[in-house]
Amino acid sequence: MQITKKLNELRQAWEDLKAASDARYKTLEKSLAAHTYVKDLVEIEQWLNEKEEELRSENFGKDKETSVKLLKKHKTLELELDSYTGLMKEMDSQLEKIDLQLARDKNESVNVLLKNVVKLANARRIKLINNLQLNEFNDEVGDFVGIMGEYGNAFKSEDYGVDYEHLLVIASRYEDVKTKYDASEPKFKYIKECGAKIGNVDDVIRHVEYVNFYYFPS
Repeated sequence: MQITKKLNELRQAWEDLKAASDARYKTLEKSLAAHTYVKDLVEIEQWLNEKEEELRSENFGKDKETSVKLLKKHKTLELELDSYTGLMKEMDSQLEKIDLQLARDKNESVNVLLKNVVKLANARRIKLINNLQLNEFNDEVGDFVGIMGEYGNAFKSEDYGVDYEHLLVIASRYEDVKTKYDASEPKFKYIKECGAKIGNVDDVIRHVEYVNFYYFPS
């Protein structure tokens, strides 16, 4: 009887120890999952902070080539941002299984940061596109003004030739220039339409006035 009693006590102690061990394991497992969750959030937060700083840049490109490169780089960033947005949705779905206030607080702050970064990305994309359009417009105007300047010089020339044959050559050249000048009207209208689409921008107004000056010389 004494042996049986001791065996029962030993068995109960073993079962109690096993139950305590299982409980401890589950607690540690939950704690590890919670801290791993927070660690993953911190990594996302670090990436978002880095991109937030980039998105606040006022560099939109001083010329068409630079603008195109910056816009391409921005599109790549937005694809990455889409991936992180999807990742945060997965993190949100896992949050109810995490029993740690720190994890809930960090999840909330990272989601706020994510929304802000998405907002900044949308705003920067619009500015980059507008700036690219402006640079393309500036290039169009520059080319057009250059050509109009050449035509203007031809129209203002005081070279009337030294003889009749020379005069015929000059007259022929003048007719050729005038024909090209008259044919440039659609280009002029196109430039003004592009300027109107871009909006009330100082550079646009200045360039349109410049084109007017060359196209309608006083």
